[in-house]
Order: sequence, then structure tokens, then C-alpha cells
Amino acid sequence: MYELGDESEAEHAALGKLIADSKFDLVILAGKDMHFALGYLPKAYYFPDKFSLHNWLMDNPMTGTSFLVKGSRGMSLETVVPFI
Repeated sequence: MYELGDESEAEHAALGKLIADSKFDLVILAGKDMHFALGYLPKAYYFPDKFSLHNWLMDNPMTGTSFLVKGSRGMSLETVVPFI
């Protein structure tokens, strides 16, 4: 969502509301602007960059879980998949 420019804060907050309304068991957010979503997701895990997320995933392995990985193409979040 890097291309949002001035709309980034509002769009990330709207995404936070949409995620909150979906009632996921666990939400993990990564990226500098995803902190705008935290107002709707007080129990979410937040990582300012994908490297912090990599480390957390290595320390918290998950099995028997479904995942949705969504991110800006510029963040290359596909690199976290091997750590899940």
C-alpha cells in the first residue's frame, strides 16, 4: 500500500476496522504504516518491518493454522512464508 501517499493513514485505519469486523483469532501486522490499523486491533501483534516479523515467527512456530499474507508488493512479504 506504499502507493497511497496522503491517503495511507486513512486507508490503513480502514483496513484495521475491516479486519476487526472479521473476528480473526490472531492478527499480525507488519510495515511502518500498519500502526494506523492498531486503533481497531488492540490485541494485534505489530512489527514495523518484516525482519522483526521474521524473528517473531521463528520464535513462535505455528501448525494447523490458516494464513492470509497481504502486503504491498514493495514489502516483499512472500519472504516470510518459509518462516510460517
